Amino acid sequence: MFDTLTYADKLKAAGVTEQQAKVHAETLGIIVSETLATKEDVSNAKTALEGKIANLKTELKQDIKDVRSELVATKTELKRDIAELRTELKRDIADLKTELKQEIADVATGLQGDMKDLKHSMTIRLGGMLFAVIVILGVLIKL
Repeated sequence: MFDTLTYADKLKAAGVTEQQAKVHAETLGIIVSETLATKEDVSNAKTALEGKIANLKTELKQDIKDVRSELVATKTELKRDIAELRTELKRDIADLKTELKQEIADVATGLQGDMKDLKHSMTIRLGGMLFAVIVILGVLIKL
C-alpha cells in the first residue's frame, strides 16, 4: 500500500510546499491504487489461474480418456468389418469358382458334341467321296 503521508513529508523535506506535496501525494496515491496491483491482487489472480489450470487439466485428462475409448471402439468395429468383408470375399470367390467350373464344363460338353457332329459329317463326306471314287473307277475300267 502506498503511504501518501510519508511521500508528502519527503516532498516537503525536499523543499516542495505543503499544498503541492499534498496534491502530489493524493494524485500519486490515486494512480497507484487504481492502476497498480497489490500483492493480494496478484495472489488472488494466481489462485484463480491455478484453479482454472487444474480444471483444464482434469477436463483434458477426461477428453483424452474419452478419445482413447472411442479409438478402441472404432478399432474393434473396424476389425469386425474387416472380418465380415473377408468372409464375404471368400464366399464370393468360392461362388465364382463354382460358376466358372460349370461354364468350363458346359463349353467342354458343347465342344465334345461339336466334335462328334464334325466327325460324323466328315465320315459321311469321306464315305460319299469314296463311293464317288469307286464309281469313277468303275466307269474308267469299263471304258
